[in-house]
Formats: sequence, C-alpha cells, structure tokens
Amino acid sequence: MAQGYIIAQENLKILDIFTVSDYSIELDSEFGGKTKITLARKPVFEKGDFIFLKDESGTFFKGKIDTVDNESGANLHELNVIEIEQIFDRKIVLSNEALLSSTGIEDFIAYEIRKEFVSSDDPLLNMSYITVNVKSHTKVYAKVDTDDGGIYNLKTYIGNAREYYGIFLTFTFSGNTLVIDIEKKDQSVFKFDSSVSDVNDYDEVYSVDVLAKLKVVWKIPDTEDNGVVTQVGATSILNYYLLSDRTVSTNVNDPNRATGTIDTIYKEADTLAEVAEEVSKEFMSNSYEHSVTASVRRDSKIYPEDAFYVGHKCEIKTVSHGVKDSMITRISYDQGSDFIAVKFGKMAVTLIEKLRKERSKQ
Repeated sequence: MAQGYIIAQENLKILDIFTVSDYSIELDSEFGGKTKITLARKPVFEKGDFIFLKDESGTFFKGKIDTVDNESGANLHELNVIEIEQIFDRKIVLSNEALLSSTGIEDFIAYEIRKEFVSSDDPLLNMSYITVNVKSHTKVYAKVDTDDGGIYNLKTYIGNAREYYGIFLTFTFSGNTLVIDIEKKDQSVFKFDSSVSDVNDYDEVYSVDVLAKLKVVWKIPDTEDNGVVTQVGATSILNYYLLSDRTVSTNVNDPNRATGTIDTIYKEADTLAEVAEEVSKEFMSNSYEHSVTASVRRDSKIYPEDAFYVGHKCEIKTVSHGVKDSMITRISYDQGSDFIAVKFGKMAVTLIEKLRKERSKQ
C-alpha cells in the first residue's frame, strides 16, 4: 500500500501523511505530465506544495500539487499533481552562458538555479532549502535559445538538456533540504522489440517529412567597443546533408545521402564547432519524427520496469518501419495495473496523425 506525504513549499515542513486510495501517474518529455492521486479524506495542503509517494520499494513519485477535487457523493478527494520540475517554469534573464563551454551544461543549470531560485535578490521568493550538486560536466558550444531580450525559460532548457545530451535532474527530500543532483546519465541504448508477447496495444505512426539538407547562414558576431561596431567576419553559407545511416556529411556528392525536406537557418556563432552543434540538434529531431505507443507488462521478464523512464534512448524494432532510433517521451501507469503505457518519439497526437490512422484502416 502506497503512502503519500505532503510537504510545504515554503519550508519543507511535513503537512500531511495519508494512505493512497488510488493513483494514476503520467510523466512526459516536456514535464507536462498530469498525475491524479486519490485519498479518502480532505488533505492538508496549499497550491504549490510538494508531494511524494512511497511504498515498500521506496519513493517512486515526486510532484507539485495543483488543485484538489472532491468526488460527488463520496468522501474521496483527488489531488491533481504536476511534475516537480515545474518549479523552474519561469522566464529568466540569461547570465554566465560561458559556463556551457568552459565547464559544462550541468554547471550552467546549477548556476541559474542558485542565482534565480535559491539566492536571488527577492528573499520572499527564494527556495533557500534547495541544495544543488553537480555530478558530471558536459561541455558544449551551443548557445541558449533566447528572445531578443536574452530571456528564456529554465524548465524548457532543462528538458532540452535531457533530450539532446542525456542530462537528468534527480530530486530528493532529505530532512529540511531538497537535494537536486544534476548529471549526465550513463545509459546504454534500450533495445525494444514491439513483437514480443509482453507488449500489447501497439500503435505506430511515422512522419513522411524528414529533414535531409540543412543550409546554414553563418555569421561571426560583430564586436562593439566604446560604441564603435567592428564587423568581425563576413557571412558564410554552409550546407549539411543527412546520410542513410543518420550521420551528417558536408559532401554534396555522398552516395549515401538521404532524401527529404530542405531547411535554412541563420546562426551567429564564434566558431564552426558551435555551428556543428546546432546542425546536430536540427538533424537529431529526425530521430523523433515518429510516434510509437505500447503497453508493456510491469512484471515482464524481458523488459525491467526501471528501463521505462522519460529520456531513455532507444532502438525500436517496429512493425512497419524496421529498426528506428528513438527516445521514451511519455510513461503512465495506474495503481494495481499490470501494464505501463509507453510512448516513443516526440510527435504529438494531432489531427494529421488521426487522419493517417484512418487511412491505414481503409
């Protein structure tokens, strides 16, 4: 039987402990999962308080309370809970971006958390109980995507770091401290065969649009000294091509070039290495231009349940398109259910997907 713990966001004081009547947990790649937790009485909480669930195996879910519903004609109360990473769903001004290339993405995220959420210039809003530990250092040359004012959303950046670089945040409540470990997870590619007996309700949709050629207009940024702007370098045009083995080439005559769509982007960067990283991200999105959903037995002897987590890189043996590179982008499961629902790939369920499904049935 699972136990629920509600913790005050203000000071991490335990506000309530209860036995869970039922739960339905959902996690996704953009931290937009909606979880429902049912208990037999009205809980003690305020909107934004933390909650975690644990059973005999340990803590298996952490989140942030959004609202509570009282079921009509019953004494049951249903907590609507969002993912704990939503505490960083805030637009902030970019600072110390140089950490990305000098030290690592993990150090940059830790710096921004400490500056904006732990020790900001607004003591009323600070979460001083947070301790951040950096456990790996992944240097990159890619810059943070911001608007014209240098503003970006930290939660979105954390999601992108997990997707593109395998960097995860782990949250642990320890006494009066919320410990956040940031590290690049050492993970082997998860090989998933959709045809095995432990897999049910398999469904697949594959996008017909694949980026095959990317034209980059590269400009080395101008410099300004005492109001005098100096043009550092002229604009260059660079072409990159996707190959059939999913690698990228600059050779227009490569016999293994893939066919697909063409796109053009503008990139200001100091080095070619920065441009290459941006190009890699653009082509990597091709790996997720499909959607595969399936239900997998939680007691499967073939696939351990702990292999199913959002952000896990995968190799899927699909029914219609052979072996494809992918990533787990959503999981959901209910209390007492024998199955865990898994989604591979980033394509959202849209009207176009539904139309393609209907065409496939004709």
